[in-house]
Amino acid sequence: MTEILILSTHDYRSHRRVNVHFIAEAAAKVADRVSFFSMGFSVLSLVKNDPRKSLLHRANKWEREGAVDCFLWKTPLHPINLKGSVTSRMVAHFYRDYARWNCPELDERARSASVIMMESGLSPIFIKRLRALAPNARFIYIASDLLSTIRVHPYVQTELDAELDIFDLIQVPARAMIPAFAKAGDRVAFIPHAIDCAMFEREMRNPYPAGQHIVSVGSMLFDPSFFQLAAPAFPDVTFHVIGAKKQYEFARNVRQYPETPFDETLPYLKYANAGVAPYRHGASSHYLADSSMKLGQYGYLGVPAICPHFAVGDYPGRFGYEPGDRGSIVSAVAHALAPGQAPIALPSRDWNDVTREILISAQVDVPSVQ
Repeated sequence: MTEILILSTHDYRSHRRVNVHFIAEAAAKVADRVSFFSMGFSVLSLVKNDPRKSLLHRANKWEREGAVDCFLWKTPLHPINLKGSVTSRMVAHFYRDYARWNCPELDERARSASVIMMESGLSPIFIKRLRALAPNARFIYIASDLLSTIRVHPYVQTELDAELDIFDLIQVPARAMIPAFAKAGDRVAFIPHAIDCAMFEREMRNPYPAGQHIVSVGSMLFDPSFFQLAAPAFPDVTFHVIGAKKQYEFARNVRQYPETPFDETLPYLKYANAGVAPYRHGASSHYLADSSMKLGQYGYLGVPAICPHFAVGDYPGRFGYEPGDRGSIVSAVAHALAPGQAPIALPSRDWNDVTREILISAQVDVPSVQ
């Protein structure tokens, strides 16, 4: 019997759809049970406008969503990364204690799990707890991002480094991430992200009026200065910023939208004249050339992509700029919108294939995902 437990700071039921959601959905096709446990949620999350806040009334109970069991662990408080050396040391103790807090719902699923997937973020602080509960389970680390890039507290990195031997597989979606896990040797596997091809190919209505439109989706490493510099330079282009978490002071030709369900966002990507991934510089952010889901989606759809030079990589159809540099931003936008470009046709695998490769690489005996 295959039971998979997934730990993440995302929730399977939220509007935002990232790699771990698709992995859970595909895993449910081959496992007897998939349990998706979301942590790091408290009153602090409501203040920070956490995308899971709409699930507040559904917290602290297992709930079925499609073929996946979901649990949002709401606690009075949860640890967050604070600046300052003294404060940081104090918070480190809170991370340690938080990982030990009573949660019988998590412990029960861990004891019965044959596979435990832990996504980068907060989950590494639970490694020792879960290994004690599930000594025979296969452990998989889903390295969606390097912890330094997403500014996770150093204590989490320390725990991950100390317990790296526990993992049977570390899955990285970018080649540039491999050196960060050198100690794991051949247990590190470069398995890039996939595309939900069926969802992208379905019929959709064009949401844009006449004119040229550039779209941005998501909030990771979001750099508002891109739009503050680009929008005034292209007054006849409408820029659409979806799910940036907060409202910014932008020019009139920038439209801002709240976080939107993924399937409602897709038409904005599909019919855009260009897409932008407005990343700011972050620690080791160069790996985004491989791992950026939005850039992969633009490429699959044949939409020219505008992104910082560090995220261009060796992919066609991407136009790089230097964050904060008006001249390079204007040049990148102009080239992306220029007519007569060669068509972009990036191949992509299905999430079923990717999930199967992850499980097989961790030596989990599963049938083919159909």
